[in-house]
Amino acid sequence: MVRSTISNVNYPENYSIIERDNNVITNMYEVEYVVLPQAKELVPEELEPGEIKTIQIALGQLTGTQRNKDFVIKPIYVINEGRTMARIGYYEIRKDELEGEDIALEDMKEPLMFMYEGIRRFLEAPSEKKVEEMVEEKVEEMVEEKVEEMVEEKVVEKVGEKVDEKVIETIEEEKEEEKEDEEKEEEEKDEEINDSVPEPENKEPILKELDTYKDYESIEFVKHVPKMANQLYDPNTIFRFYSKSKDNVDAGKGKDESISESSLSKYDFSGFEFVKKLNRTKELDFNSWRKKLSNFWKAKFKLDGKTWMSVEHYYQASKYKKSKPELYASFSVDSGTPLSNDPLLAKKEGRKHEPDPDFFQVDKDTGIKRADYEMYLGQYAKFTQIPSLKKMLGATGDAGLKHISRGIPDILFENLIVIRHLIQTNKI
Repeated sequence: MVRSTISNVNYPENYSIIERDNNVITNMYEVEYVVLPQAKELVPEELEPGEIKTIQIALGQLTGTQRNKDFVIKPIYVINEGRTMARIGYYEIRKDELEGEDIALEDMKEPLMFMYEGIRRFLEAPSEKKVEEMVEEKVEEMVEEKVEEMVEEKVVEKVGEKVDEKVIETIEEEKEEEKEDEEKEEEEKDEEINDSVPEPENKEPILKELDTYKDYESIEFVKHVPKMANQLYDPNTIFRFYSKSKDNVDAGKGKDESISESSLSKYDFSGFEFVKKLNRTKELDFNSWRKKLSNFWKAKFKLDGKTWMSVEHYYQASKYKKSKPELYASFSVDSGTPLSNDPLLAKKEGRKHEPDPDFFQVDKDTGIKRADYEMYLGQYAKFTQIPSLKKMLGATGDAGLKHISRGIPDILFENLIVIRHLIQTNKI
């Protein structure tokens, strides 16, 4: 077992290659692996504990975890003679560090690696030439033997090319059954995810509760945002976005987007169909509207006595507001640093330092994480201080606004849905 460095999760040393990574692993890296004392009896004689061995690795796709929803993992595979041999560890990445783009290897924290004795057999797997020799020796005797007796991995593939058609068909049938089982498992996981999202209830009680608040930036109000958001959008109307969304796709026409008949009867989305109607409607404020919903969109706003170029700048900076005030200030426009003008640089810098101890912790008194509260404050300031963005957000009707992230389900931007309702009802 290997233990997470950012949670209480333990990962089993499972060396199998995840099915969806089989045909997508392209980039390879050379890394150094330190031989541990426990591995001495199984490592080559010329290597002593503490010595370093250079190995080739490749990275798989991002995937979520069942026990902790706040971060994702990226499998690490060992490469031998250009072939992906086995899974040997993971990189862990917090969800708040994702923005639709993949993460470079150099930006990741230290990996969680399996023990050397477990991966050594994959590093010393037989060469292609040796595999061919083994195939030639086995073909004649394997034709009439059962598929279960075939040698594993590469030998199975080579022998399969030369045995009779019946054996090959049997192999294909077994692969098909395995694929169907995996697809069924994926469907069950999707159902679990969908079941976890509550259906919108009667809006009247939540609207009455919302009317009891006057300070829409208070912690007391923000802690109710998730409950409010789930009752303030039509689940059959979905708009998806991220920082690099295409500009030439009408609202509701993007991949996995939709607009219900109910939404169409209540809201006019013509302003978003700028490809066909921009010159007639003159709704220039709606151009690149999907990108503008992203935290990476550059639009100056003021918060905490400072000016910020984007929500991403404020959020990353707020990780250090208490313990590192000078670093916190360096993210602001007022500092004049190169970092203060580039959301990507802000995101990278925000991952390099230890955040305030309470940033990702649930406050016992308020019941919410400070990270969630700071994110809300940044988004609230952005969409209330800039008139064009305020108008654009209000015009998204009752659509569910979902952020696209690689390797994990889309994230419902609950803050924007509640802020939008406050705009639409003239409360702000």
